[in-house]
Amino acid sequence: MLSAIFGMLQVVTGTARERKGHCVLASAAVWFRLSYRFAARAALTLLLSSGAISSPQAYAEAARHRSSSGKRAKSEPTKPKNSPARRRAAQLGLGTRQVAGQLLAGRADAAWIRAAGGATRLPGTLKLPVAKGWFVRGFGSGQGGYHQAVDIGGEVGWNVRAAADGIVGYAGSELSGYGNLMILIHPGGWITIYGHNAKNLAVAGQRVDRGTVIAELGSTGRSKGPHVHFELLFGGKNCDPGPLFRPGIRRKNGKTVPFHREVWRVPNKRPRRLQCNPRVHHPDYAHKAEPAAGDVEPEVLEEAPEGS
Repeated sequence: MLSAIFGMLQVVTGTARERKGHCVLASAAVWFRLSYRFAARAALTLLLSSGAISSPQAYAEAARHRSSSGKRAKSEPTKPKNSPARRRAAQLGLGTRQVAGQLLAGRADAAWIRAAGGATRLPGTLKLPVAKGWFVRGFGSGQGGYHQAVDIGGEVGWNVRAAADGIVGYAGSELSGYGNLMILIHPGGWITIYGHNAKNLAVAGQRVDRGTVIAELGSTGRSKGPHVHFELLFGGKNCDPGPLFRPGIRRKNGKTVPFHREVWRVPNKRPRRLQCNPRVHHPDYAHKAEPAAGDVEPEVLEEAPEGS
């Protein structure tokens, strides 16, 4: 910087030829310093984002360079293996295929429910997981009423949101039929299932709020069109989520599906008109002694007729 100032002074006091030479030198000095600072900031940012530098001292240096450029300094990137969600999942034993099978059976360990927010109070209602989604199939449809879920149609890439506060019990694609699958555990012991996602955006052990985006809508697994296969489980049974959805769910033509609206807050006081049944396996698996956890039917995305 001193060389730049000295050069500028010489420009003022020197001859025309000297002024021209000093202008070139001063400009070169300023250009060199600015280029150096820009290159240093870019290099440090690249190293931090790649995880090559992770010490507080290295991050402080990067933050100093970012601040000097007038841009807002960003927080230090967290390595996934050291994230709070990963540590919580390891402590609670969440995220495995075995855990997914247990949750699909409607059973959540007491420690998981406590981590989700406590055991004494249920969320009461469910947020419709796809804001502009439409009703495709309802609870109890299909041969023998095996489809104990609500299918919500939409476009690939639409946001899939958590239906209530809770913790991610499983995020993966290891279970037959479901494709990319998210399973959430909620206060009081509710369990919600989000199947066929294009992409999962949350990880096991992550705490989520009602409305948090957890996935992108898709058609992975046994599916014939983009939708969310949504299940609500409690106490070892599948429950109809329709009456709990807020806002209510509509058909693609805009007509509201007629559900009796219910609120369920006390675990042992289920509303009388809210149906809960033991899990029913798809008829195609009836010949199996023990159908594999996660085996689901190929989804047929023809909208159910009104009144069904």
